[in-house]
Amino acid sequence: MQFYPYDLKKMVDWLRYRMPKQKTHKGLAKRVKVTANGKIKIHKAGASHLMSTKSAKRRRRIRRTGIVGSNVFTRKMREALRGG
Repeated sequence: MQFYPYDLKKMVDWLRYRMPKQKTHKGLAKRVKVTANGKIKIHKAGASHLMSTKSAKRRRRIRRTGIVGSNVFTRKMREALRGG
């Protein structure tokens, strides 16, 4: 695209709208949900196999969804999810 000095306004508009945008992290979006209060809900690890060696209490805790505890990590995850 070629611009001439008298097309300065057009060039500024073009530059403003072509700036790259931050993309949503699709891998994270498939694995977590954001609650209405902005917390991150996750599925707990360790539920795929070898359940016979785990206690019933441990298996019940693994079934429940978890909330990300770190505020810093929650903020970084939210930024990755919203793409900015």
